[in-house]
Amino acid sequence: MKHYQVLILGAGVNGAGIARDLAMRGLRCALIDKADLCNGTSAWSTRLIHGGLRYLEYYEVDLVRESLREREILLRNAPHLVRPLPLMIPIYKGARRGPLMIWAGMVAYDILSFDKTVPWHRMMLPGAVKKSTPGLLKEGLRGAAVYYDCQVEYAERLVVENALDARRYGCDLYLYREVVELGPQGVRVKDEAGHVELLTADLVINVTGPWVDQLLQRCGPSFPRQMGGTKGSHIIVDAFPGLPSEALYVEASADGRPYFIVPWNDQLLIGTTDLRSDEDLDTVRASRDECQYLIDETNKLYPQANLTLDKIHFTYSGIRPLPHTPAGKTAAITRRHQVVDHPEAGFPLLSVVGGKLTTFRSLAEEAVNKIFTKLRLPKQKCRTGQRPLPGFSLLHEPNFTKLFAERHGLSVPSARHLARTYGAWAEDIAVLANQQPELKETICARTGALAAEVVWSCQREEVTHLEDFMLRRSLIAWQKGQGREAIDPVLRLMAPLKGWDAARVALEKERFLQSLERFRVPD
Repeated sequence: MKHYQVLILGAGVNGAGIARDLAMRGLRCALIDKADLCNGTSAWSTRLIHGGLRYLEYYEVDLVRESLREREILLRNAPHLVRPLPLMIPIYKGARRGPLMIWAGMVAYDILSFDKTVPWHRMMLPGAVKKSTPGLLKEGLRGAAVYYDCQVEYAERLVVENALDARRYGCDLYLYREVVELGPQGVRVKDEAGHVELLTADLVINVTGPWVDQLLQRCGPSFPRQMGGTKGSHIIVDAFPGLPSEALYVEASADGRPYFIVPWNDQLLIGTTDLRSDEDLDTVRASRDECQYLIDETNKLYPQANLTLDKIHFTYSGIRPLPHTPAGKTAAITRRHQVVDHPEAGFPLLSVVGGKLTTFRSLAEEAVNKIFTKLRLPKQKCRTGQRPLPGFSLLHEPNFTKLFAERHGLSVPSARHLARTYGAWAEDIAVLANQQPELKETICARTGALAAEVVWSCQREEVTHLEDFMLRRSLIAWQKGQGREAIDPVLRLMAPLKGWDAARVALEKERFLQSLERFRVPD
């Protein structure tokens, strides 16, 4: 039995952020998840680090300001993962949001981001818009606005780096450990082999996102409902002609809901939907109707795109961790977070309700401050706002990438993949590849991924299964084909590192292929 000051349940971005903050302030803590790092909601977003322009419509000015401040902190502390992204908002006759409303929103957004390093907004006349994006529907076009937010192309790496930095400061990681009992006596966790271990703590914080209520039920039936998130689905397709250099933030003609068309991972990411759902949280999938909705809206906006269901590379879908709201418009449900105390538990227990990818660091700071107060510990200053993430680098910039490729004798695609995925750690991987020439083998032609990544990641990044490496370390499964060509080369390298025999290798392959079913367009 091990004892900690704090146990963090849930290894998404909020859990990993809390673990990092706690560990940096010197508390003995452990991060626990029933699966891998970033195996839930954090991976299912639109992958934007943004202020939440539309939150202004619901007068959540303080949330927008917090988000814009956090956006700048991430740009400063994780430039290898978080990068500026220009977005265009086309304005059409008859739209719910006309030119004056859009302009007013742009001005307010600029004022609230007074300390930003990205450019201010600009308004465009119809002629300039047509020149910028010739494929855009021209009928009724009144102009456009262009503003800046940011993109975290690989949200998984954001979570991984926070968790690994927490580990560096002393946090223990318990992955693939399901919580089977939660109470005053401690937290019982069961590993995949069925072994049960008791962990005790001075305080437990439930950061399981949409699963918060499920976990609270392990304590008993007396807890009021906390969560009521909505379903968001995305589709990934090839880019089509006539697009602007910016991402697009557009209003769906069917229901007026805003959605995004974003250049992402050398493809287009289109989404999201916003539907109430009672699906199984562990297996939620984009429906055929949702996919068709996103295709139809995009084809209306770009008539020559000619998107069809069979042109979708893959989909993904998840449930937003929003507070329970019995009725009303889903868009109006607040994205604010709360750190809820549970005195009825009979032991120190907190839950995080709500939150968004952009504000994970400030959420963690608030939660950790509350933990210090609840445990009556002397105050410790939060340092996460000033301390860069461990992969901090500017290697993703084109000139750096070219020099990096030349210095290590790599192809430009391989150098680009390493830099945009691992940041400063790309140097370590490239050195390993040069020390062992067989590790310079390209294991995925589509991404340029190297064999050295498998060895490095398995040794340093808490990889348990094949799917962890493919989906949440190297990210090579987020391309057309989802990395199927790399399965056998990766397993050939992983097997001796993990001590797997032929039967286990076959199981790992089947497990990964089964996990990809969730990304398929339903029949």
